[in-house]
Amino acid sequence: MKKLLPVVFLILISSFCFADSKPTYNTYDNLSDILSKEFFGVAWGKKMPGGLTYKTIDAQGIEIYTKNLSVRFRDIPISEVLFGFYKEKFCSADLRFLGRDNYEKIKQILQSAEGGTFSETPARGKVLTCSWLPSSPQPDQGSVTLLFDETVGQGDLMFINLKQDLKK
Repeated sequence: MKKLLPVVFLILISSFCFADSKPTYNTYDNLSDILSKEFFGVAWGKKMPGGLTYKTIDAQGIEIYTKNLSVRFRDIPISEVLFGFYKEKFCSADLRFLGRDNYEKIKQILQSAEGGTFSETPARGKVLTCSWLPSSPQPDQGSVTLLFDETVGQGDLMFINLKQDLKK
């Protein structure tokens, strides 16, 4: 038994050392797919699942929740994942990240994405903005917007699913 205890201890230590502490959220080949499938296990247009923590409510009445996730968007570390619900249905998601270099990487992803149109908005002060829209919007599609605030060095990659009409 005394000889077995160090072996068990080594196995436990090695499992922690070699475990991938940053699971990767792989993007789909086509950004339209990300807007029509579930997002981090939360289905678009469905009621809020358990495991989310209330954060705030925005100006349009969307309730914002967060979930303790340790993820990457492709090779970009994400500092926070936010989920938006309107009338208790999932309608928006926001991946927060740090650094201008990560903004540029995500911008390149949007520029090269198929199935949609990329556009860049002239900077408003220190805020950079660009977006990607599906070529032929359908009820289950939406938009992707990328913002970066140079003042604080933080960016947001926002997915909005058009299943949720905010006027209803």
